[in-house]
Amino acid sequence: MNPNDVPSKHELARLLIEKKHYKEAREWLMPLQDQLEHSAEFWDDLGTCLVHLDEPEAGEAAIGNALSINPRVKYGTPYLRLAALYAKKNPEAAIRHLDSFRTIQSSSCEAYYRLALLYDEMDRKREAEQALQECKGIYRSLPRYKKRQERKWAILAAMKKIKS
Repeated sequence: MNPNDVPSKHELARLLIEKKHYKEAREWLMPLQDQLEHSAEFWDDLGTCLVHLDEPEAGEAAIGNALSINPRVKYGTPYLRLAALYAKKNPEAAIRHLDSFRTIQSSSCEAYYRLALLYDEMDRKREAEQALQECKGIYRSLPRYKKRQERKWAILAAMKKIKS
């Protein structure tokens, strides 16, 4: 690989992240920091690696940097990552991040499912039930190609509803 080919290195790091090889992906991303300083995608990828490598503070800072550059980066998925990071220690902040995600991505079953889980943890059963109901409604209204992507979350929401 050409040592000056920054886009290829970044793409390689993304593929490694998809395969959950976070340490190797971070090793590819760190040298690119100077060239991709103003890239929201770069900061989100780096933050993802750091969060999964047990460096949550650094990961949170990197994801926050990505969102400050572009709040709509990757259709709002960094908000989901931050919500998952805050779920245990600060549920209110997690809900704020999920609400931010919902404003960007209104057709996501994942957001409503995670929101229901957070509400359930906070003993807000009625809001949790409402979020699960919204998840079900969204899934029904999605086009076929999007249903494939959201099926996992719709099934989890249906199972959660059955358990409660």
